[in-house]
Amino acid sequence: MHNTSFASMALPHEYVLEDTQRESEVRTALAGRTDGGGSVTMPLKLTTMPWMQDLGSSARVIGALNTIVRTDSALPMLQHSAIMNVLGDAAVTKAGPRDELQLPFFGFNTDWIGIAVPVSAALRDRDGSA
Repeated sequence: MHNTSFASMALPHEYVLEDTQRESEVRTALAGRTDGGGSVTMPLKLTTMPWMQDLGSSARVIGALNTIVRTDSALPMLQHSAIMNVLGDAAVTKAGPRDELQLPFFGFNTDWIGIAVPVSAALRDRDGSA
């Protein structure tokens, strides 16, 4: 699914699985990456937040992230704009003062979409709204 999406949008990325729950391995993998970013699952949704240079309002409000995008090249910055427009997550909040722990990544959360969209549709159907 991810690779098909990348190809259809002519993005130079490949989604590969790096299965670990060790923070040190994730940090090393992220720091050495030159691609667009990645995704994380629990418990890394919580523990990777301090490493982000920036956090989307979704991650800030929910208290967890699941998607990480590089911020140190032009292509990801264009992707940020497109992603934020689609997600309605336009408010980008600085994660805090820049320090040696932070990596050039932007973290946000897309989990809420998988909950909000079907619940909204069910409520519209129940209420007979369009």
